[in-house]
Amino acid sequence: MGCDWTDGDRQLVERLERYRGTSRRPLARICGLVLLVGALGPHPASAAKKKKFKLAAKEGKVGRPLLRPYDGRKKPLKSGALVIFKRFHSDDAHVSESDYRELSNASMALLKRYDPAKHYFVGTGRDPAPIIAFLQNLGGRDLATSFPASGGLPSFGGTQADWLDASAAKMSKYFRKLIPSHVPKSGRNLVLLDVTNSGKTPYTLAPAVKKWLKSQGSSSKVVKLAFTSFPNEMPRGVKAIDTAPFPRVDDYMHFPYEGVVNEFPQHSIDSRRLRDLKPRRKYAKYRKAVLRRMKRDRTLDKFLRKLKGTVGLPL
Repeated sequence: MGCDWTDGDRQLVERLERYRGTSRRPLARICGLVLLVGALGPHPASAAKKKKFKLAAKEGKVGRPLLRPYDGRKKPLKSGALVIFKRFHSDDAHVSESDYRELSNASMALLKRYDPAKHYFVGTGRDPAPIIAFLQNLGGRDLATSFPASGGLPSFGGTQADWLDASAAKMSKYFRKLIPSHVPKSGRNLVLLDVTNSGKTPYTLAPAVKKWLKSQGSSSKVVKLAFTSFPNEMPRGVKAIDTAPFPRVDDYMHFPYEGVVNEFPQHSIDSRRLRDLKPRRKYAKYRKAVLRRMKRDRTLDKFLRKLKGTVGLPL
């Protein structure tokens, strides 16, 4: 047959021939197909569609699905802790099989209630750090972030007008740094979540977030959410996920979680500078250990498969 070969074409066809055991006649058809595809090139309409899609992704209107970390080729892990942080008087052991199972169940309960295609998750303070680490393993900072809330917030139940006016500029800088710019553009609602007995932090932070969203011309709304063992005692407007099915989540408020695995060090917005806010290495190690469990979690993979239509993360 008349076929002008390139080295790449020849290698490709030879590999196909070895794999499929084809004869010379099918081989000729393959050769013609290779040259035909090369001659046609990308269709102009598809190139324009791709460009339009990229522009929409940049504006936060479309995105990619959640990651599915599961890898069936991975060998099982030991049931004990995967990471240990040394301290002068004790060792902090984290991410055992039982610890991880409750973290995974709590995170799936969150994603089941709040579709990540329509919501962005903000961990307020240090306590929800394990949940934020789990979420970031599915979508990075395009899905979840931590926000410092150690001080700098108004008194619980008090007036907030003066505080909002005085802190608006400073708070806006933190929001711009920690929340991707596509989030307010996309209209996705912000879920301010905490592990708490009082619901104080999401309740007091919400007005500042609403004011910032309004300044961005965003249609996004704010959801105040507490993981708590006192779901019926939260302030008005604070929604709750009962931690009874995963009681270990309550421990995130205390040692050995708080102050150990949080993404950022304790940081008071009213007395510290934004440049002082730097990620902690222990958080990165903790998140990596959680990811090792996630890669072997078949239950999580089945759950994520049902969310296959979810797209809320930009390319």
